Amino acid sequence: MNSSKIVLNTSASFSSLRIENPKKAGPLTKESENNLKLFLTNIPLIDQLFTIQTMVGEGTFSKVYKAKHNQSQIEFALKCVIPTIKPSRIIPELRYLRDMGGDSNIIEIKTCLFESGYTIIVMPYFQHDRFGEYIKDMDQNEIKDYMRNLLIALRKVHQHAVIHRDIKPNNFLYNRTERRFALVDFGLAQLEADVLKASKTINRVNSNMIQIQNKKTETKILSRIASSQSEPN
Repeated sequence: MNSSKIVLNTSASFSSLRIENPKKAGPLTKESENNLKLFLTNIPLIDQLFTIQTMVGEGTFSKVYKAKHNQSQIEFALKCVIPTIKPSRIIPELRYLRDMGGDSNIIEIKTCLFESGYTIIVMPYFQHDRFGEYIKDMDQNEIKDYMRNLLIALRKVHQHAVIHRDIKPNNFLYNRTERRFALVDFGLAQLEADVLKASKTINRVNSNMIQIQNKKTETKILSRIASSQSEPN
């Protein structure tokens, strides 16, 4: 075993990750191959455990690869996080996935590997349909089922006093054939208390700015009145 760290309790520091862009999915390009080589060089354990098959997608701070586990032949999604963001930003996301994942339509996290500033999140590969394809012919019953399963996931999230903050079709995966769902990408998620605290801070700043602007406006009006009164008739 080499020195790569397999992290299960999110006690280490990691960089932030973003959702994949389904439009970027497809065979490995020269750029994605070069990017993958960097991760394999810095985390050689990945090459021992998995065979990379294709790139699933690409986000602002990550690239996602579909890979097959060499021993079990089970497919996984490897999210390779680009080491350009402060390490502490990914810790909450990993904690949320650890505490909530694998239940109530929330994607599970299997493990996370970290070495030399490079991070790889290992999750089950979730085969899903594209929203733009199935939205065209969903009937009322299917829409109800879709929304019911989304609300099941959100209920679980809110029970942990967490707000996802990025709910959209690309983050709620849907396997239409098997009627399975998965809520993904907790990169923007925050504890409810932190969201409320930030909201109060923003409101306080906005209030101060409004008061300053009102004061400036009042000063201008008074100046104009004084100027008009000083003018000779």
